[in-house]
Amino acid sequence: MDKLNQEEVSNFYNSVEDIWPANDKWHRYTRKVIEKYIHQTISTENLLPNDMKILNAGSAGEEYSVQGEHYHVDIAQERIKHRPNSFVTSIENLPFSDNFFDICICVGSVINYCNDALQAISEFSRVLKSNGLLILEFDSSNSFEYLFTPAFSQSAHIIKTFYDGTEQRIWVYSNDYIENLLKTANFTMKNTKNFHIASSLFYKLTSLSNISSKFSFLDKWLHKTPLSKFSCNVILSVVKKT
Repeated sequence: MDKLNQEEVSNFYNSVEDIWPANDKWHRYTRKVIEKYIHQTISTENLLPNDMKILNAGSAGEEYSVQGEHYHVDIAQERIKHRPNSFVTSIENLPFSDNFFDICICVGSVINYCNDALQAISEFSRVLKSNGLLILEFDSSNSFEYLFTPAFSQSAHIIKTFYDGTEQRIWVYSNDYIENLLKTANFTMKNTKNFHIASSLFYKLTSLSNISSKFSFLDKWLHKTPLSKFSCNVILSVVKKT
C-alpha cells in the first residue's frame, strides 16, 4: 500500500515561513472559512472555551482566536515550539489520557497527511470526553478537481496537489468514507459545510489557484445545492456519544 513519507512532510512544514501565505489566495480563503466555522460552531453549541481543554491537532501553532487551554500537536516542531503545551507527535498516536479534552480542532487538511485516517479519528474519540466536540476539515475526493481521474470519489487515494506554489502529495477521502469512520469511532454528526465548490471546477479547467479562488464567493449560494457535493473542502462538527 502506498504511503506518505511523514519525515518529508515534517521537513517541509518546518521550512515553510507562513502556513497561510498572503499571496496564496486559495488557502487564505480556506483559513477564513475555517475560522468562521469554528467560532459559529462553538457559539451554537453554547460552549465556554475559557474553561475547557482544547486539542489543536496538527495545529502549526494556530489557535484561530479561540480562548481556552490549548494543547498543540504537530509533527513539525518549528511550528509549535513557541507554544506552551506543545507535543511533537502524529495525530495517529496522541500522548494524552482517555476523556481528557472538551474540544478537538483538526483543520487545515491535517488528516489528509495521515496514513491511517481511522486511527487518527479513533484517537480523537479516545481523548475526548463524552459529548466532546470534534471539528474536522479535509480535502475531498469528490471534488470537481478530480473528475475523470482515478481519485474521483474514491474512499481514499493519494493525489498530487499544490501548496504555496509547490507540489504536495496528500490523501483525499470521500465524504461518505470520513462520515463512516466518524460513526465507527462513536461520533454523531452535527453539521457539515462544503466550500471551494465553483473554484474547484475552475481549478480543474485552468490549474490556476489564485484565479480559481476568485469564484469562491459563489460558495454562499452553492453550498445549499446538489453541486456542493463536488467541493474541494469539507468542514464538519461531530459530538462523541455518551
